[in-house]
Amino acid sequence: KLPEDASVYDMVKCVRADECSHRDVNHAFANLDQKKGVSPFVYSHH
Repeated sequence: KLPEDASVYDMVKCVRADECSHRDVNHAFANLDQKKGVSPFVYSHH
């Protein structure tokens, strides 16, 4: 959460930082075998 006096620049920095993690997750899923791939983000597989 940004403080009330945050600037647009502060908001853009936060959005960009958040999108960086989404980029990594999206690329990891895109590289999985679509039929046999297992999510690398799950701690245990049942």
